[in-house]
Amino acid sequence: MSEQGRIWVNEEYSKPENLDLDRVLEWIGFDAESLGTLVTKGLFYRIMCPKTSKTYRYPRWQFEVDTVRMAKVIRAYGKIITGWRFHYLMIKHNDELGLSPAVLVMDPTLPLDPVLTLIKDSVKEA
Repeated sequence: MSEQGRIWVNEEYSKPENLDLDRVLEWIGFDAESLGTLVTKGLFYRIMCPKTSKTYRYPRWQFEVDTVRMAKVIRAYGKIITGWRFHYLMIKHNDELGLSPAVLVMDPTLPLDPVLTLIKDSVKEA
């Protein structure tokens, strides 16, 4: 990873909208085991601490999306448990979409197909 990439990951990980385990459990009302199961099943994702592989943050935006909708998005990418590439893809503005994929996914009135296509194309390029 480039130095610029490392800086971005450290800054992104520290943002308050990326919740630590205690905050996410309090916010969504699950226990840690249930949340881990949902991540493993591909309903949610987490981002790994850049300094240790034992600590994670959970981007809050995904908990504001219908779980069926979110699962379709994650499954289009593949099995994700710790997804920095996925996270970056979802939160950065996309010129073709006119907004970030996360914003589009959060709006239940907008179709998912453009995001699913973007994700599938991204996976092919990797």
